[in-house]
Order: sequence, then C-alpha cells, then structure tokens
Amino acid sequence: MHGYGFIVHGVRPIFVLSPRLSPRHLLLALLLPLFFSATGTQALNRSPSQFLVDHYGREQGLPSETVWMARQGPSGYLWLATRRGLVRFDGLKFTVFNSETHPAFSNSDVRAIEWTVDGQLWIATYGGGALRMNGDRFTPVTSDDGLASDTVYDIHVAANSSVWFATGDGVSRFRDGEFRSWDRADGLATNRSVRIAETAEGTLWFGSLTNGLSVFDGEAFRTVGVAEGLDSPEVHLLHRDRELGVLAGTQRGGAYRLADDGHIHPLALGDPLPVETLLRDGDNTLWLGTYGKGLWRQWEDGRRSAFPLAGTQLIFDLTEDRDGNLWASTVKGLFRIRSSAFLPFGKAEGVSDSTFVVTVDSEGHALAGAENAGLFSIAPDGSTREPFPILSGQSVSSLLLRDNGELWVGTFGDGLKRFADSAGGQFLGTVDGLAGKHILALVERRDGSIWVASDGGVDRWHDGVVQPAPVQQAVADTLVRHFRETSDGTLWLGTNDGLFAWNGRSVQHWSGDDGLAGTIVMAIHEDPRGILWIGSRDGGLTRREGDTLFAFGPAQGLPQPSVLAILDDGAGRLWLSGGEGLTWVERDSLDAVARGDAQAVRARLLRESDGLRAAQFQGGFQPAGARGPDGRLWLPTNGGVVSFDPSAVLAPAPQLQSHIEAVRVNGEPVPLRRPLILPADLKSLEIDYTAPQLSNAESLRFRYRVGTAGPWQDAGGRRTAYFTSLPAGKQRFTVQAAAGPGAFPETNGNSARLVLERRPRWYETPWAPLGGVLLLCLAFALAYRIFARRARDREQRLEELVNRRTQELQAALAKVEEISRIDSLTGVANRRYFEERLAATWKMAARAARPVSVIMLDIDRFKQYNDNLGHQAGDECLRQLAASLGNSGVLRDNDLVARYGGEEFVILLYDADGDGAARVARRIIEHVGALKLRHPESDISPYVTVSLGCATARAGELDDPYALVDRADQALYDAKRAGRGQLKVFADVS
Repeated sequence: MHGYGFIVHGVRPIFVLSPRLSPRHLLLALLLPLFFSATGTQALNRSPSQFLVDHYGREQGLPSETVWMARQGPSGYLWLATRRGLVRFDGLKFTVFNSETHPAFSNSDVRAIEWTVDGQLWIATYGGGALRMNGDRFTPVTSDDGLASDTVYDIHVAANSSVWFATGDGVSRFRDGEFRSWDRADGLATNRSVRIAETAEGTLWFGSLTNGLSVFDGEAFRTVGVAEGLDSPEVHLLHRDRELGVLAGTQRGGAYRLADDGHIHPLALGDPLPVETLLRDGDNTLWLGTYGKGLWRQWEDGRRSAFPLAGTQLIFDLTEDRDGNLWASTVKGLFRIRSSAFLPFGKAEGVSDSTFVVTVDSEGHALAGAENAGLFSIAPDGSTREPFPILSGQSVSSLLLRDNGELWVGTFGDGLKRFADSAGGQFLGTVDGLAGKHILALVERRDGSIWVASDGGVDRWHDGVVQPAPVQQAVADTLVRHFRETSDGTLWLGTNDGLFAWNGRSVQHWSGDDGLAGTIVMAIHEDPRGILWIGSRDGGLTRREGDTLFAFGPAQGLPQPSVLAILDDGAGRLWLSGGEGLTWVERDSLDAVARGDAQAVRARLLRESDGLRAAQFQGGFQPAGARGPDGRLWLPTNGGVVSFDPSAVLAPAPQLQSHIEAVRVNGEPVPLRRPLILPADLKSLEIDYTAPQLSNAESLRFRYRVGTAGPWQDAGGRRTAYFTSLPAGKQRFTVQAAAGPGAFPETNGNSARLVLERRPRWYETPWAPLGGVLLLCLAFALAYRIFARRARDREQRLEELVNRRTQELQAALAKVEEISRIDSLTGVANRRYFEERLAATWKMAARAARPVSVIMLDIDRFKQYNDNLGHQAGDECLRQLAASLGNSGVLRDNDLVARYGGEEFVILLYDADGDGAARVARRIIEHVGALKLRHPESDISPYVTVSLGCATARAGELDDPYALVDRADQALYDAKRAGRGQLKVFADVS
C-alpha cells in the first residue's frame, strides 16, 4: 500500500509506518482511519448469505430493469429514477409516472431526483429537461425556460436553497425563480457534467466522464484534472460522506478527498475499484457500488469482500432508508438488502440446513447437530467448523454439555458418543447396555447420573455403568422425547403419550383427559416461580401450577398449535418454536388468561416475512433450543440454526403514516381534491390508500370509517375502500394502518383523511320540504278562490298530481335500490350485494346442513392488458367476461356472480360440494378461453386467461362465511403463484 502497511489490534487499525513514507503517504496514513469507524461484531462478520436480499424488476411492477437512483422521500415512500419513468414504491406496490401517464413528461428516462426544503421534488430527465413535482402536479422546466440543456444528469439542492443542474451542455443554477448557466467558456472542465456534490463550507464540485472535475467557489469555475493529481479524467464517483466530506473516484480506481479550497487529497482504499457509488450505512460499514465490478463491503481494518447481487455487476446508486434497509439501483433492477434481527447459520455459512438440536456453552460457542451431516460449532464471531470429524455424515439428535466439560452426543441410528476433549470419543451402544441406538434426549441429574431416552426406552448411566432407568417399565409402551429436572428434584418426561413425573419413588402420568393441551409432549420448561410449561406437537401449550393444569390453544389467542421448544428470554416472555413459525407470548398474559382475568394472550407469530430464513422449526429431539450467556436464543430450523437477540426482534415497529393515493368515482379516476365533490348519482366510490413501509409491507393491516363516530371497517391487508352509496352532504373518510397484529394508533395518530361531499338529489335538498309546503299552500289558496265553480276539477288535478309524484318517488327509490346492488361497469352484482347474499346463504345452509362454495376469479396480467390496450379495452374485457359468466350456462339460477373489485370476480354457489364447485370453475376457464380476447402482453397465453381459487365448507366448520372467502382468496393466490391460468382448490392442512 505505497510504502506502509497496517495490522489489526481489536477492531481498530494500527498503522505501521515505513521509513520511506513521503509527506503524501503520511497524509494518507492519517486520513485512512477517518474513513472507517468501529462496527459491531455481528455486523462485521455477517456474510452475504445471512442478509435478506429481495429483487424487484419488471415482473414486480417496475417499468424498466434499469434503475439509476433510489431515494426515500419525506413521506416515507421510496422514489426511483428509472429508464422508463419516475416510480413511487410503498413497500408493496410500484406507481409509475411517465409520458404514458402524465403529459408533463416529454421524456420518460429519469436520471436523478432531489427534494427541496419545502418538500418539492425535482426530477432530471435525459432529453426532457427537468420537472418539479408539487403535490400531484408536475411542472416541466426545459431549455426554453433557461436550462442549459434538456439532457439533465444530476440535480443538487444547495445549502442556500439554490437548485443546481448538471446537463449535457453546461451547468445551471435556479435561484429566486431565474436560471443562470455556465459552460466550458466559463471555466468548466467540459460542458457535459454528470455529478454534483457540495462541501460543508458550500464549495460545489462537478464531475465529468471525460475531463475530470470542476470546482466552483461561488465566483468562478476551475478545472481539476490529471495535471492536478487525478489518475484518470473519467470520474464516476462524486459523493459527500458524513465523516470525510466530498469524495471522488475514477474509472481506474483512484479515490480522492475534495477539499473546500479546491485541492484534492488521495485516499488509499485497498485494491483499486471503479467505484460508481458509495454508502456508509448506520453501522459505519462502507458499501461500494462499482461500474462493472459489482457490490463490495469494506471494513475499518481494510478487509473488503464482494457482495453478490444475482450476477449484477453494474451498480448505479446506493441508499439507506430510515428503517436501515440498503437499496441498490442497478442495470438488473432494484435490490433490497436487510440485516434481519435473525442470524441464520445453514449450508451457506458452513453448517447444515436441516438441523435437529442446538446448545450453547458458557463462552457463547454454539453446537448444532444436523441430519446426516454431523456436529457443527459456531463461534461468537460467527465462524463455523466441524469440531469432531468422526461424526461427519451422522444424524446428531441429542446433545448434553456436562458441568465437567464433557460433551455427550446422541445420534439417530449410531448410539451415543462421549467426548472428554477434541482428541476422540467413547462409543456407547446397545452392546454397552443401551436399550436402543436412536437417541432422542439426554439429561444430567444432580447425582451425576445421565439419563438417556432412545427408541428402546430410558437408560441410566452412572460411573460408567448403563442400566435400565427406574421409569423404564412405566414408559415401555411409549416414546420419551424430553427430560426436565425441576428445582424440587422431580424428573419430568415428555412422551408420545403425555407427561410423566418421577419423584424418586413413584411415577405419575397426565394425558389429555387430565387437561394437557396435547398428548405428544415435545418440550418442558420450569420458570423462576416453579410454574411448569409443557409444549405439545399439535395441541398447544399447558401451564401447570401446583396440581392445576390450564391449556392454551387458538381459542386463547395462541397463534399456532405446535410447541416444539420453550425458551424464556428473562424479560417476561416465552418463545415457542413450531412448525409454522416462532411465537412470542407474554408470560403475564398467560397467567391472566389462566386466572380468568383476560380472554386472550398477548402473542405474535413470526415467519419469513419477519426476517426468518425458514419458519419451519425442528423438534422432537433434545435440546430443541438454547439460551446463550449473552441472552441470545438459538433454535434449529430446516434452513439451519438461527440465533437472535429477543430485544432486537421486539424493537418497536417504525412509525407509519397513511396516505390516500387515488380515487375513482363511478369507475373513473378523479383528481384528489379536498373536499372531494361527489355527484348526486353516485354509484360506486373506490379510495386507494397505503402506508409506506419498506421493510415488511406484507404485515400491514388497515381500517377505515366514514364519519367521526361510526364503526371502523377492518380491511386487513386490502388497500382499497369500496362504497356503493353515501349519504348526501359532507363526511370525513379516515384510514389508519398498523404493523402486524398490534393495536391501531389513536384516532389522531397516523391517519389519512379525505373530506367527501356528495351533492344531494332534488328530494334530499333542504328546500325540498319547504317547496312542497309552499306548493300545497298555493294549491289550497287557488282552491279556495275557485272552489265554488271548479271544486271537482281541483280535486281531480290534485289527486293526479299526488299520484304522479308518488309514482315518481317510488320509481326513484326502486332505482336507487337496484343501483345499490349492481356493478355499474359489468352489470353483475356488486360487492355489497354479494356480502348480503353470502350472509343469507350461510344461514340458509346452516339450517339445511348443506355445503356452500365460493370461487374467486382474477384476470391474469390485467394491469399489462390495460397498459397495452388502454383502459377502454380493459373495461370492455371486464364486461365481456362478466357477460360470459352470466350466460355460460354453467351456473344455476340461484348462483350469484359479483364483481369483487378491480379485475376480481366472485361466484357464490349454494348446495355445491367441492367437486361440483371445481367442475364449475373448470367450465368457466373453458368459457373464458373460448372468448379469445387478445392479450399481447400476457406471458401465459396470447389470449386473456383467468386464475381461480375455490373453497367449500359447511356452516358448522367455520366461524363465519368470510373465512370461506379468505380460503378461496388463499387458493386464488396459490393459483397465481403456481403460474396463473389455472384453478387451485383450498386444502385445509391444519
């Protein structure tokens, strides 16, 4: 490294200076420690495979795979500059703004985005000038307005609020509503500048790809190129670091710190890399995105490692959002990189994916036993190894770390191994007296004896002698899976036939009839109060206090029935691993439910969407979980063993802010205005809302209401509110978001609000009753004046008038009732009527003990259909498909077809079992195919296809009919995930 090296002591670099150091080298040695700062051991040693990496491309909704830049905006959205438009991302949905959706865009190639202090967004385009976004309005700014060129590469908002533009024909400054431009004649290195950065003192630097750098001191420009010390005139990186200030990097790999006085100072970062973008994350780790060499991480001790991104080598931009997610903009789409609170160790990290058991020693070293792979050691720094090669290829099914330092390893099929040190081991098998060779559980008791559970029974080892345990006869007809010796000296045994206890004299047995939640006991835990917690494979959790048992299952709020391991985090929570994920539950809430003081426990189920690599945990072998000396919990999964700090997993969810994004009135989009004026003949109102959440958007739940005191409508994960009617006058629409199963915020929390004002019909106006009274008075006055000579005619006319008005009113009311049940676009039933029919059908089916089936239908790639053929063609497609469903001859007269929303339809079938409903669904697929509606953008078929999900149930099988709809919706999701254009029938695997 140019005459000096360095060694690592602890986590900070200590430099060893060479006698050959020049003043320049001395400066480099002094600057390099500033480039890095201390980072935690976990972050330092986390390998790329231990991050969660998500990719977003055209298939996920991006208009182009080429993403130039990503930035999180003031409202929490992630904004993207792409080759085909500006994109807004809320964590789940991409919204595109380009020349196809907004006429203000004359060119859709967006190269850069930047916010002003007052929240306006400036947008740079390649050939269409710049645009300014204020609210939902775009204002173009071009060379006709004073911009140096319509090809804009970068935008920078200076500390003095001036807006600078790097263009293809010079640089421009926008200040006080006016433009001023400079070019090569004014001292710029070249007219084509592509990057802008500003020092803390306000000095502006401009980078080019051909002529080095330009520096502007507020008065004049000066060129800084090869003659001034750059190793190449091709500058790719120009970035302001929070510790070093403005940095520049060249194609040849040179790195430089740019000073306020216009001078440059070289930096040595290791082997040269053509750095295109640089980011120092919240842990002070440097991320280097390069031009052609991929993504790299670099630490303060000089170590550097590549971070693979699905073969992508061209990284344009790196940014970190407020939740700590790293976003990489590349030529292959957008990547999200997250360091989950869960740290996995599987095959990619040198451990096996299918792990059975795990334990941790007093120094924090974890031992993980795996299926057909042996035993693995995981050091506190994250390094892994196989401490006993003799076990390689064996299935390790039980572990015991004795107080004297011995390690006992039970295997599945190869008996028991005893290791006093790393030099070898002693084998114990059936020839040594063990009852079986499949070892399931081990425990060391206070007397120094070791009890061994195998497929042949329970043995006791003491002083080198193996004998049948005293409980052998009592458990001879079952399989022991777990031991736990409690503080009173009782040995508890979890078996396939319930719970057993040995007090040294006799055996006591509990089964499901005695109050156990489940008979296959997989885990036993004693808390500091002496209360025993028993987990079963598929029955839930049991609490034992004294002689009282209390069972917890779904009815008490437990999210999953399987409990394979029970770990106490020391902070009042139990962590329960299971086949569906990881549950945390507050112990106080368990106590409250057991005492009858509460109805449901406070618990949450964590899955892959919460950061787990694999949510299927392993159990049935002991130990199926462990707590380390540092408080971290360890659990085996089918994706490797996972370690986590409970406090990090339970960190407060980021604050959410709801937003209303779009409104459609009678099927047509309308501008967002406050208040939003609605027509008197309102037939349908759709309000799209969201809450930007860039880490786990799938977990968000929403609720909304109209008015200030009305009931909240729980929308789950749905992000559209549907209305078929509203009362006349003003009312306020409010929507709120919550992360996961937590409580919604207070009413004035993160709500989004929209004032709605529906214009009244003539008979709803305030003057309508008054007008009627005045008309009646006038009629009486006229009648009084001509009563003598025209009494009969007056009575006849008055009667005709009353009859006519009554008929008109009845017709109007009938029309309103009809409209409230019919979807205006397709002519089939709307969602409101479907829900009314669903409730009535469910009650009728309950009385008659008949099945009810629901089919959910979704048009495949309908967004692409609209984008390619236009919304009119999309509406016509919906009408034709709806007509086909109604006239197909497949449905019976009492079957109901309804538009559920967007391109989704739902069919309600009374007295139709699963086979009958599936036949109807397949006939629908055939009828849709027979329409041969051209779909040029479909990757499934040249014609429009549909995906269907079907579910059937009887009233007694589910709590309410909406659970049946949810099942059909889940089956529809399975059909989409399986490739679309097909039917999936819900299969209850619980």
